[in-house]
Amino acid sequence: MTAALTAAWQGPRTLVVRAEEVLADVPRKADRTPEQRARVNAATDDARRARTAFLAEHGQAVYDALIGNSTPLPRLDELLDAAALLDGLVPTREQMAAEAGLAQADKEGREIDQAVFFSGVLRQERAGLHLMESLLRPTDRALALLPEFTGRGSVDLGRLHVERVGEAAHLTVTNPGALNAEDNDLIAAMDVGVDLALLDIARIRREIEVSHLLGQQTHYMPILDSSPQDGWLVMPMAQATAEGRHDDLRDPASLRGLVEALMDVLEIAHTHDWLHRDVKPSNILLLDGQWTLAGWGIVRRPRGETTKAGRTRFEIGTEGFAAPELFVAAHEATPSADIYGIGRVIAWALTGKYPQTNVQLLPDPGPWRNITRVATHADPKRRPQCVEEAAPSPSAPACGQNCTPCRNQTYPLASWTRSSDWLSALTQRARFLAMTDSGCTAGSRTSRTSGVRGRRACRRV
Repeated sequence: MTAALTAAWQGPRTLVVRAEEVLADVPRKADRTPEQRARVNAATDDARRARTAFLAEHGQAVYDALIGNSTPLPRLDELLDAAALLDGLVPTREQMAAEAGLAQADKEGREIDQAVFFSGVLRQERAGLHLMESLLRPTDRALALLPEFTGRGSVDLGRLHVERVGEAAHLTVTNPGALNAEDNDLIAAMDVGVDLALLDIARIRREIEVSHLLGQQTHYMPILDSSPQDGWLVMPMAQATAEGRHDDLRDPASLRGLVEALMDVLEIAHTHDWLHRDVKPSNILLLDGQWTLAGWGIVRRPRGETTKAGRTRFEIGTEGFAAPELFVAAHEATPSADIYGIGRVIAWALTGKYPQTNVQLLPDPGPWRNITRVATHADPKRRPQCVEEAAPSPSAPACGQNCTPCRNQTYPLASWTRSSDWLSALTQRARFLAMTDSGCTAGSRTSRTSGVRGRRACRRV
């Protein structure tokens, strides 16, 4: 929290503190006299007006300070925890827990105080839109249970049973202790159940759709049988996942084979404007001695065949492996998002570490480090833009300057790795992209030799 916001909060905070002192000085709600009730009401009303006025003026700044550059987007409980850092802006967890144990008639209205905070945030155009986008994300529990639901067709959530029936998902409430009425546990289960229903049917249909395009490709995990109407599919049993063969992938030759397999299948998909958007080790499967790419359930269809514009509002992909733009505008992603995933898989294979969101992960110095650096550039425009066969033009500018031709030059990934000296070729391109990205003005565009000297004068990758 910034010093300016903390200072601005001190005046309203005195009224909040006063309200808490009044509450502490009177008996429980049912035992108060009319005078005590009036005193409490006046104090709490003053506190709420102070919170409302503070958020009307500083709501956007408060929201920006609370979330920073966090991805994924915050949920309501996470935002409340962060807001509690500004003492008194929202009720504490302890206050909410005490309130939850009371009958409705005995509550002090702590939920109203939370509502005042969210109202202040939602009234800010930019903060309100950002928060609404976060609320459209599927829950973490739903994402964790999705593979089980996809495979079995049903999941028991305790208060709720979710089952796939034909093209629909049936959600059956099993909350007899409350006569099937809503309580906090049932509401949480409903959130998960609805997420599973929406994600499951869409994923299966996408898997089936993309199989029509890639079904004969060697490095695509095939579908043996399926029914889009009933929402099921059958795939062959894989011998292993990339995760299970991690030790083997530390060998450059084995890793190269995996990377080439990914590029082969993605090249076809990208040519037809399909994006995978979830390249990660658990989706890379070994079948009959060949690496294959599975997990096409969140594939982005070609333009004009996608879901309704604006519907894809939550983030897509797996944290750590997904490109940053997939957390912001997944619908607008380009093939460079899949190339980012390949780079993260390379980094994972060689370091043994699972990548963290927005944290650079590079292998030890060497050609693979340069490849990874270029493929996982935070700016999608600074990554290779495709995995087509066409090699980079030999006349591509290598001036060592941050000029427009350099920045506009794109470099296909597949042609580098498939060349006879693929590591050397890609290393040179990686150094070139890093050089132009640094804004270096050293060197000359008159000769390749002067360009190399220019790179050495800037920084080495």
